[in-house]
Amino acid sequence: MFSITCNVENSQGSRTSAKVDVRVVKPNVPGQGLMAWYPFNNNANDAGNNNYDGSLMSGATANGILTIGPNATDALSLPNQVLNGLNDFTISGWLRMGRTGDSFEPWWVSCSNGTNHNFLFIYYASSNNRWSMAIDGTTYNFATDIQMKDLKWHHVTVIRSGALARLYIDGGEIGAGISVKTSTLNVVNNGLIIGQDQDAVGGAFQASQSWAGDMDNLRFYNRALSAAEIQQLANESHSGSN
Repeated sequence: MFSITCNVENSQGSRTSAKVDVRVVKPNVPGQGLMAWYPFNNNANDAGNNNYDGSLMSGATANGILTIGPNATDALSLPNQVLNGLNDFTISGWLRMGRTGDSFEPWWVSCSNGTNHNFLFIYYASSNNRWSMAIDGTTYNFATDIQMKDLKWHHVTVIRSGALARLYIDGGEIGAGISVKTSTLNVVNNGLIIGQDQDAVGGAFQASQSWAGDMDNLRFYNRALSAAEIQQLANESHSGSN
C-alpha cells in the first residue's frame, strides 16, 4: 500500500490537503516458485522479484503484448537464469499464432546449452496439428490439437514433473502426460530465446520457424504447477483480445 497526498490552493491563498491510500492488488495467480513474469507493458522487463529483464531483438515489440513478426530476426532474448539448472518447471503464457500452413513451424521456446542449440524446445508442428517439445536431444509429441489454428488467443502451459510432461490449452489438459527425460536444464548465457528456433546461440533464425504472432503474460516457474493452479492462470485477463 502507498499513499498519495494532494495539496490544492485557491486564489485567496487557502490550501486544502487530501490523502488517499492506494492498495496494489496482485493478480490471483500462483506466486510460489515464480522465476519470471513478462506482462510486456511497453518493455520486456520481469515483473516478478528476480529482475530477469528480457531484451527485444530486431523489430519485436512489447506494447502491451509481445509481437513477433514473420521474419528471421524478431525474437525475445531472456536471461538464462530463468530456466538454467531446473528439473521440474512450468512455462505458461497467452499465445496467438499469426499464420497457418504446413510449411510453418511456430516456435515458442528455444534453449541452447552451447553445443545443442535445442536442448529444450517447444513449438507447434502445423503439419501434424500438435505441440512438440525436446529435452536433452530427444523430441516428444503431445496429442493432436488444432485449437491454435483458429488464430485466436489461447492460454498454453507446459510442465515437467519428474519424468512426466503435460500440455494444457485454456486450462484443459491435451491428451495424457508423456514420459520424458529428467535431465537438468542446461541453458547458456544468451541461449534462451522466445519466438524463434536458434541454430546458433542467440541467433541463426529461420522465417518459417518464427512465432509470427503475439504473446502475453509469459511466466516461468521452478516447479510443476497443479491443474488447479494452471486453471487460475487460464482465467487471468490479459492485454490481448481476439
